[in-house]
Amino acid sequence: MTAPPLGDGSRGILIVEDDESLRRIVARHLRARGYEVEEAASAEDATGALDDGLRPGVVILDVNLPGRRSPNDSPTTSSSRRTRSSSST
Repeated sequence: MTAPPLGDGSRGILIVEDDESLRRIVARHLRARGYEVEEAASAEDATGALDDGLRPGVVILDVNLPGRRSPNDSPTTSSSRRTRSSSST
C-alpha cells in the first residue's frame, strides 16, 4: 500500500515519544499504510535527527516529554527562534 503524500509531497513522519510501546505501535500502523517513519525517544534525539538533515512532512510530538520546559522547546523549533522569543518578552 502506498501512502498518500503529505502536504509537502513527502511521505515522511517523525514520531517523538518517550513511551517505547506507544511509539512502536503508532510507527507500525503508519508503516503498514506506506508512510516512511522515523522514531525518536526524546526531544534531544529528534533534534539530532533534524540537525542531521531529516526533513519529515509531519512530526507527531509527545507534548509531555521529560525535560521540556515550554512549548517553544519542541524539537522542531530552532534554538535561534527560542532565543529571539525569550529576549523579546
